[in-house]
Amino acid sequence: MAMRCPRCGAEYPDGVMICRRCEGRLMRVDARPDRLTWLAAALFLTGLACVAALALGPFFGVGAPRGPLLFMSTVTLVGGLGLYHLRADAAGMRDRSATILAAVSWVALIAGFFIQYPDATQHRFDRHRQTCLERQYRISVAVLLYCQDHQRFPATLDQARATGITDDILVCPEGGGYGYNANLPGRRYLEVAARDGVLLTADSQSTRPLLTDPDQLARDRHRQDRRRGFCASYADGHVAFVAQDAEISLEAPTRVMPREERGIIVVPEGERREFE
Repeated sequence: MAMRCPRCGAEYPDGVMICRRCEGRLMRVDARPDRLTWLAAALFLTGLACVAALALGPFFGVGAPRGPLLFMSTVTLVGGLGLYHLRADAAGMRDRSATILAAVSWVALIAGFFIQYPDATQHRFDRHRQTCLERQYRISVAVLLYCQDHQRFPATLDQARATGITDDILVCPEGGGYGYNANLPGRRYLEVAARDGVLLTADSQSTRPLLTDPDQLARDRHRQDRRRGFCASYADGHVAFVAQDAEISLEAPTRVMPREERGIIVVPEGERREFE
């Protein structure tokens, strides 16, 4: 009965115990696979099934949970490949079927990485974009509170620190800072027209705190649904993600204030009260 080396596949006549090539322990050709070989095969097949579900699920309209499937496929494939490479002397571990499963598992593991990488990257972009919007919203609220107390926009964002602006919210999570529209400092809040379209703060690529030109905007800092853009807040307090190719103006048009509004200030919640 022939003997075979499970490491290099060399065959020897019956009675030889050690491989002359790699010095591995020989196994009988008809030896049954041991438990480790069966375990490696089970891990291979489970991992391949998870990768197949991830790849083919969208085509058949099956909403498979991507997170658990990615985790299970990675663990099972790594475990199976570890057994295959570390326990090469196990009976049946170097059979043709096991070798084919190992090769396919390597391909599936690499494919799973490319499936997972875009999701992980997109999640990071989404998290940073949402954090940036939240920080600029806090800045806009602080500026509106300043307008409530002083009836006009602050000269710099530092003047609004007493109403909630801190150092941590002046930094974008993607790096860089925020610029303040240079057409707003010192202006009365009520005399600015169309405040929902007047830029208050935005992602800036300049070290200057005031935005004097749209070219200072960091237009490609964030990403949403494969679109590049930047985050901005507006003079009425709302925030938004703005596409990279959007036409941006820093102008702040003036409205004629009626006489009855010249002694009124606006509270951020939209309520009004007379000057004391």
